[in-house]
Amino acid sequence: MPRTTCPFEVSSRYQILSILAKNRKVFLREHYDSPKSKDGDSYCNEIMQKRGLSGPKCKMMNTFIHDTKKKIIDVCGNQGVPFRGRLRRSKAQFQVTTCKTTGFLDKPPCYYREDASSRYIVIVCKNGLPVHYEEGKNYRFISF
Repeated sequence: MPRTTCPFEVSSRYQILSILAKNRKVFLREHYDSPKSKDGDSYCNEIMQKRGLSGPKCKMMNTFIHDTKKKIIDVCGNQGVPFRGRLRRSKAQFQVTTCKTTGFLDKPPCYYREDASSRYIVIVCKNGLPVHYEEGKNYRFISF
């Protein structure tokens, strides 16, 4: 006898896929910039504003990855290793820029300083796609 799909099951699958798609879009908006859109002192101030990360509250810190979407997604697969529970750490270093506020106020106008370097990226993956970048840690020197 063929299996029928109930409307609730279809609705639930659609909701899960919608949430995953939204999380991936947010991840890309907040952490993907390849090639790096601009060099110089104003990079962080401009990209944080363009991406909506400096209002209505200043995001205190944010990192942008300057590599292909494929290479970032591959960290969720064979180019990443499990790391501290639900996280994945890249096997190779990526070019990244971390933007940090220059002051302690979280109200605009927001001003940022830039720290560009190569480092391992640490992300959360769901269904093989990156959905969260783990901020606040320097994984530049951790290797396996």
